[in-house]
Amino acid sequence: MVRKAIAHGINREEIVTTLFEGGLAQACATPLPPSVPGYSEELEAEAPGFDVEAAKALLEEAGWVEGDDGIREKDGQKLAPELYTNTSTTFGQLATLIQGQLRNIGMDVQINQLEMAALLDFTPKGEHDMLLLSWGWSDPDVLYLFLSTDRLETSNRVHYSNPEFDELLVKGQQTLDQEERMKVYYDAQKILLEDLPWVPLYMPIIKTA
Repeated sequence: MVRKAIAHGINREEIVTTLFEGGLAQACATPLPPSVPGYSEELEAEAPGFDVEAAKALLEEAGWVEGDDGIREKDGQKLAPELYTNTSTTFGQLATLIQGQLRNIGMDVQINQLEMAALLDFTPKGEHDMLLLSWGWSDPDVLYLFLSTDRLETSNRVHYSNPEFDELLVKGQQTLDQEERMKVYYDAQKILLEDLPWVPLYMPIIKTA
């Protein structure tokens, strides 16, 4: 419920227009972006869109009540998750923008920037609340690399595990017919849009002269 609130609280279009002028990025709400086989425009409509009131309602339902300072609390604890990312300027700016967006729904996000080597060493331990990173891949099997149970404690840095999702990933690896394979990854993405271990943000666009 909190993950869905976060997804509703993030304004992808603001991110794209603020940080990537000149059309250098495209907002994307699905686990697989348009550049990767398996992307489905149909799934964009099923992803949680920017909706501050929906986000607030979900947090209220989860028991996070807004305090006098606007930050939500539950059982005496502030809703102040740590967001880890790398030290690049772009990701620093992106983290700050997300911090401001989520402040509007009552979250006091704490940004923690680490050098990439330290970040990659730290995150497999599962001691972080939120992680902001990017990936580049040309095949839908990227979902196995970053979200399968097999990759826990290595490249599955969000520590997500769902047996039904894992079964689809194996089927996707074993299916030779490309049309059938894309259907498998469509179903896999539907599960991800329900569980929301990731909140997709955007796809970079490289322009050539």
